Amino acid sequence: MSDVTDNEIQSRPAYCSNCHTPLAGPYCYQCGQSCHNPPPLLVPLIAESLEAVFSVNSRTAKTLYALFFKPGFLTQAYFAGRRAAYLPPLRLYIISSLLFFFYLTAQNFLAPNAERVFQLQNGPVVADGTAELVISPIGLTQPDGQPTSESQDQSRERLPFSDEWLPETGNAGLDERLAGLIEKFWATIQQNPQGLTDAILDVSPPIMFLTVPLFALVMKLVYLGSGVYYTQHLVLAIHNHAFYFLALLLSWISELAEKPFGTDVSSAIIMGWVAVYMFLSLRNYYQQSFLVTACKYLVLVVSHFALFISGLMLALLAGTMTL
Repeated sequence: MSDVTDNEIQSRPAYCSNCHTPLAGPYCYQCGQSCHNPPPLLVPLIAESLEAVFSVNSRTAKTLYALFFKPGFLTQAYFAGRRAAYLPPLRLYIISSLLFFFYLTAQNFLAPNAERVFQLQNGPVVADGTAELVISPIGLTQPDGQPTSESQDQSRERLPFSDEWLPETGNAGLDERLAGLIEKFWATIQQNPQGLTDAILDVSPPIMFLTVPLFALVMKLVYLGSGVYYTQHLVLAIHNHAFYFLALLLSWISELAEKPFGTDVSSAIIMGWVAVYMFLSLRNYYQQSFLVTACKYLVLVVSHFALFISGLMLALLAGTMTL
């Protein structure tokens, strides 16, 4: 027996308001839009929006449940043609990364220095009240950012940066540019660390986005001969990165919630599940043995760490150049 009343049937419009197709039910079979037009009031608008996002039967709820508790399932469903019930991979990645970096930026802007998730700061103060020297790529620096005499000697030994394929004038120009960039970077850390932090956070999302296809290429090489296309590796990498962003965000929020109690159990559980999740996503999607998956998992972890460090250095470089 249908739950639809006669009054509801009579109140339906005869044609779709979006594409003007004759209606035969509560949704247009041509464009999929609902025949229900909410009144132009604030409360119905908010209620409809919340229902669309948090309803048990919504795409968002189904996608989040599968993303957190079914490793590799969304990628399998996507290439099996079951796409209507879940958010598209790229949209899911963009939403999760926006939430992640928005929280990171807001937390670093609003929280005190000691509680910031991501910050650049000078060396700590030691017991006698003097500031400790900071280790930098050009040697030891004093609290005011000036290099010690030892670091100046070391930097002279490391410079110039020469390339045998470049002429002498090219090497001199490269040397000058790199040395100037290094000096600007460490001077900025000492004089305006928060400005550099904000600049890094501004350029981090696109840089992290560019590392995803590179990591998918590494996955293609690791699983060479498996018969899996690069696009499939890419979609799995997108889903896993979206999960990682949301899991890390949830870990930070749970850590803040447990802070008054002096515990950190939830955060530890979440990060433990992240490690297990990544392994299970490879195991479930590629259907290889436990030992083979474990070996490839370790290779991918090291590769991803190398890409992350490279992306971080690129963010530091881009952040310095934008100041």
